[in-house]
Amino acid sequence: MAERDKDAFMIEVFGAPAHLFETDQADDAETTADAPATAPTIAVSANGDGSFTVTGSGFTSGAAVHVRIVDDALKEIFQDTTADGGGSIKHDTGAICQLPGNLHFSANDGRPSPDPKDILKTLFSNTVTAACPPGSGGGDDPDTPDDPDSPSAPDTPSDPPGQQSETDSASGGSGTEQAFAGTPGASKTPQPTGATPPAKDPNKPDISPDDESDVVNIAMPEYRDVYDAALQGVSGKSSDPATATKEARAIAEEAVRTHADRIKTLTKEQKDILLESYKKFFAESIQGLSGGSNSPKTIIAKAHAMALASLDLQNHEVERLEWDKVTLPHPKAPDCEVVHGKVPGPKNHLLCKTHDHVIDITSGMVIARSVEEYKKLKF
Repeated sequence: MAERDKDAFMIEVFGAPAHLFETDQADDAETTADAPATAPTIAVSANGDGSFTVTGSGFTSGAAVHVRIVDDALKEIFQDTTADGGGSIKHDTGAICQLPGNLHFSANDGRPSPDPKDILKTLFSNTVTAACPPGSGGGDDPDTPDDPDSPSAPDTPSDPPGQQSETDSASGGSGTEQAFAGTPGASKTPQPTGATPPAKDPNKPDISPDDESDVVNIAMPEYRDVYDAALQGVSGKSSDPATATKEARAIAEEAVRTHADRIKTLTKEQKDILLESYKKFFAESIQGLSGGSNSPKTIIAKAHAMALASLDLQNHEVERLEWDKVTLPHPKAPDCEVVHGKVPGPKNHLLCKTHDHVIDITSGMVIARSVEEYKKLKF
């Protein structure tokens, strides 16, 4: 149909020329392109020899896909593959298992996360956990000529980083990636041949080295511990896995955000000696509180208060057991806070509120471990 005839027809039937409808279609396409990014999904199958096959969909067509593999000790490696025209991947990791244990797989194609609270700032897939088989360890086949441990292979200098990465990519990850358990030559992000390292690793948040150390040593372990505790609590009230995961994640992110402020409230003794006890009490409180209707901010605040109260109770019980072994009278502790009117006896016999002891302020000695014990004594 000629363009003029087409316009005349559209005006007669719809009251507007054809090009207006074409503009609307273009606008619809642009609106669709601006829709929030959807996270890709992956699945992992173990091959029984310490290697795994990672399949996935929902990646950007033709994009480089970074497969992240983390063990329970938080050691991590990245392997690269490429999404096909349909946004799917199929990647063989090579024999990465060095010891029995769990490995946790996820992947991304470098797209930014639409969630402003995402501490990694990258749109990752779901995380899949798979187990290394019993007796894992050994890496490459000893008959492989490139294996440096082979007695028949001559010693040769290591390839430059660019060539090494190229070799590893061509062999499906048989070099760098198989050094997963901390063996020599381990590398988290292989670089392409002849290219200078990128200013920012797309697999990591945009943070300084000092902050990165805090993420690895503080934020990630606390996030994992709080997330696990919160998920157990949330799962009791929600039958929807997606909802439970979202709520647990929000609680864990609030714990990481408030970590520094909470630790500041601990005493020196609590930081130096009782920090692990605090973490235990904190996680237990998180699990209990997550089953209610409190906000993440309230849950973290209450769990912190409950953990401190549990520490005080624990310390009090330890002191009581220690004082049970002490022969009285015994010099009072220097931190005793004296309270009048609590002891039914002479005016110089007062209560030490700090430790619940009865002291003789004239001699400065503890004469009873408690008011109840004091009442049984004769003066």
